[in-house]
Amino acid sequence: MRRLVVAALLVLFSAPCFAQGRADRSIVAKYDLDSASYIYCVTASPTRGPGRVETSGSSATVTAVAGLDDPFTSVVVGDELNFGVGIGTVRTVIARASATSITVDSAVNLDVSGGATFTYARATCGTAATDGWFSVGAGQHTITIVYRQGDLTGGVDFDIETRTRSTIGLPVQILTGNIAATTTLVNGVTADIGETTSEFRVGLKYNTADTSDATTNLEQIDVILSTER
Repeated sequence: MRRLVVAALLVLFSAPCFAQGRADRSIVAKYDLDSASYIYCVTASPTRGPGRVETSGSSATVTAVAGLDDPFTSVVVGDELNFGVGIGTVRTVIARASATSITVDSAVNLDVSGGATFTYARATCGTAATDGWFSVGAGQHTITIVYRQGDLTGGVDFDIETRTRSTIGLPVQILTGNIAATTTLVNGVTADIGETTSEFRVGLKYNTADTSDATTNLEQIDVILSTER
């Protein structure tokens, strides 16, 4: 199936402010969606990995620099790795051979003197009312949902919820929609929230069926929070 890149945008104005820069946070990256009911994911803050890592040229196999700490002792399949060699070096772990060797989802060039540092972050997902929440502060917030690839019949259904002190902790649904599997259009809406202590979560489910996870049929869905201050 051809590669699909589709986005649904939600711009949330939590308080009037002057733009002072933009920061992006990965809520979940390249998520393989296999759920027929809404599942809510959130990625923890990154942890600095021990030791240093390298590749032989550009490769999807990442190994430890010899003589240093084992870098992948605490890394598991599905973790998001950010290598300290410049922009565009975020990868997802798809296999872990040992504490010194992993395979990532696409080739990366860490063939540099002394190797590279890295951080790793892990997403947790669930269907309970307490799952998937993340906090936002003052600023203009954009939630972006990107359907990178997959073969979901009927596309991806999404559900964006908020909870604040004024709702006494109860989730309030503020937007639902569908990202069709055959469209490349970018859809956007805005909602004035007006609270600086809000929490949000994003639910994802397939609309009709997930027929296969072979090669490019394996779903890759990103949820990104962008903040302008």
